[in-house]
Amino acid sequence: MILHGRNLIIKTGGTAIAAAKSCTIDVKVEDIEVSSPLTGQWKMYIAGRKSWQVDVSGLVMVDTDVLPAHLQQIGAWVGQTMALSANIVPSELMYPGLLAFAGLVTGITVEQAGLTRWPELIFWDDDNGQFVGLYQMKYYNTWHGGESYMSPAGGAYFATQDEVYQIQGDWLQFVSVTSAFSGTALCTQARVGGAVGNLVTYTAKFQGTGELGMPQ
Repeated sequence: MILHGRNLIIKTGGTAIAAAKSCTIDVKVEDIEVSSPLTGQWKMYIAGRKSWQVDVSGLVMVDTDVLPAHLQQIGAWVGQTMALSANIVPSELMYPGLLAFAGLVTGITVEQAGLTRWPELIFWDDDNGQFVGLYQMKYYNTWHGGESYMSPAGGAYFATQDEVYQIQGDWLQFVSVTSAFSGTALCTQARVGGAVGNLVTYTAKFQGTGELGMPQ
């Protein structure tokens, strides 16, 4: 299956960079020549130090209460060292019937009565092997319209922001992380452009500093 561009998201501090519409991840290594008279007419190289860079572009957003808020945020990136990660956003094309939930909980008390509305958040109760809905600081194992969570089919997929799970043998089992890499990067440039008749866009460059972490 081919990965669509909309499913690759760059995050900073765990939050998606606002309205990012494209990104480029560039990982390079120095090539160090180690040729000698004994190698003849062909040059020889070994790998040196690695470096990485991330470029993003997107749309500038506006807040009706604080109009320049996003523009100010973009400008403030320059000179900052920020935590970046690239995440694959799971979709139904990848995992048929995929449903979202907020994460795992333990040691909770579940209400005996059912919830007559949709909960604020949905969690997996890892003590009792069931999905629970959180509403006004209380947990419920039944709620209106939640049949796909209350009676999940075997093999059904569920995802948090960072991980994918599957129902296997009536229990939720970990499948994969969604983070492709993470690291710390210095924002070296931010550029905003606007023209009459077009949307205001921005571009930003992030120079990696230190190791590019690859989840196992």
